[in-house]
Amino acid sequence: MFVGKDYLFLMCPKTGCMDTMARLKIADPDGKFQRVSPEGKHNGIWCVPHKVQKNKTILGGIRNPWAWYLSHWAHFCYKQVRGAEWARLSRREPRMAPLFADSMNVSNFREWLHLTLCDKARKFHPDYNRRGYSTQVGWYTHYYAQMYLREYPRITAYADLIHAECAVDYWIHTESIVKDLLMFFPRLSAEKINMVTKPAAHNTTKHPSIEAAYTEELVEIVRERDHLLIEKFKYEYR
Repeated sequence: MFVGKDYLFLMCPKTGCMDTMARLKIADPDGKFQRVSPEGKHNGIWCVPHKVQKNKTILGGIRNPWAWYLSHWAHFCYKQVRGAEWARLSRREPRMAPLFADSMNVSNFREWLHLTLCDKARKFHPDYNRRGYSTQVGWYTHYYAQMYLREYPRITAYADLIHAECAVDYWIHTESIVKDLLMFFPRLSAEKINMVTKPAAHNTTKHPSIEAAYTEELVEIVRERDHLLIEKFKYEYR
């Protein structure tokens, strides 16, 4: 997470969080990257100490679910070269391993997404599997809950999920990072505005276009499984 004097940015994977943090560092040089657990930078609000988040505006990243799944799969394709980390992931669900050989292979993406959302290849996503709501919502909705719901450790049922309070006060959309940041920092100097708006590429992955990757069936599966996010943020396919 990235912490400023008056705000805290929660870094949800594959929502442009590294890009956002790089621009935050420009807009707010006094802000700092912090970890609150050894798992890494993607700390959910529920594990952030109260003294760290007290009196701060909570920022969170959000992305079109269809784009999120494609980007996350492509990132797994990239991660397979990382030795022990990848071996550990592959052992959880052997059916998954061959599907990360090529980030441009649309057939592999389609099979991975179907396994993830339909065929319950949940050993690859063990915490998702343990939740009672996993038969009713998609993996991205689970990630959203893990990052942004304060009651996450106690949420197991779908009814608990839909009634839980989201901690985020201000959303930074992957599709409009610069615009959203400039609205959050309305008093930046002209020099800083110019620096914040410069093109940036952080932790990007190569993958097919959404149009090439998705079948009509998979479009509808994501629409059904991640309906809570699609309805909340009024997302549309493409």
